[in-house]
Amino acid sequence: MAPFRFVIAASSAAALAAAPAFADVPKATIKGEMPGELKTAIEKAVGDSKTRIDSRLEARRRAREAAEDAIAVLRSEGYYAYEIFPDIGEGEKPQAIVTIEPGPRFHIERPKVTWVGPPPSDEVIRLGQEAMKLKDGDPGRAADVVAAEGRVVAVVEKRGYADATIEPRQVVVDHADQSVQPEFRINTGDLVHLDGVDVRTTGRTNTAWVSGLVPWKKGQVYDPDDVAELEQRLLDAGVYDSVTVALAPKDQMVDGERPVIVSLADRARGTIELGAGYSTSEGAGVDARWLRYNRLGRADTQTLTARIAEI
Repeated sequence: MAPFRFVIAASSAAALAAAPAFADVPKATIKGEMPGELKTAIEKAVGDSKTRIDSRLEARRRAREAAEDAIAVLRSEGYYAYEIFPDIGEGEKPQAIVTIEPGPRFHIERPKVTWVGPPPSDEVIRLGQEAMKLKDGDPGRAADVVAAEGRVVAVVEKRGYADATIEPRQVVVDHADQSVQPEFRINTGDLVHLDGVDVRTTGRTNTAWVSGLVPWKKGQVYDPDDVAELEQRLLDAGVYDSVTVALAPKDQMVDGERPVIVSLADRARGTIELGAGYSTSEGAGVDARWLRYNRLGRADTQTLTARIAEI
């Protein structure tokens, strides 16, 4: 019986090995003269399919979808004067084909920041312009335009404008001079000054102790790095399940200053850790540790250790 069972298993393995393996195939063939990195990006966006084309109708559908994916890449890379032609090959099960003429790559021209509402300080205006890092002649890539807007807002928030908002940007694509002209519209809101902390917890934490960790002075201009620093200090204590530190809403401002809300959730009051070991020189041993957290309300950790071992 054993040899018979072995023959069946071998036959099954041979059958599996003989089964055809269908590799993924490109959804469409990309044709046309274009930079190599652009063609690679388009082919990646178009992607592959796990199934083969089984009709001319399916081939046309894939060609149209591939053309849409290609257009998205072309526009994101600054090619706005493109021509694109979805088509199919010969036969009953033809290949989807997309032929592309990308045209010239458009360039950045006259990028600017428009301040909606009261403008910020002259220094912030200057830093905002510098933060764009866009200059005339740069490729008009959509990702670069979006990143530039993010850098402007980051500079504004860093200088104390915590309520800054982004209005819809305006981007003019001029086919006459093949340019992309971005205008970022930023509403900074009012300059924010910080108050103390509003500690919210059902645990044992001493509010005065948290106030002593604050890295800013009352009335100081808001800096997101200071708020992040307080959160990190509380996390490093290791006695909380969760820590959230955030600027209070605008309607909680008192005398022109806004507190920072600190929400704390204590971990379990204590834990017990047990261990055992053996050494050829010292023999067997067991140890236990009892840890108690935040007993004094100052993120303290008390540890009692006991050990029994042979020496």
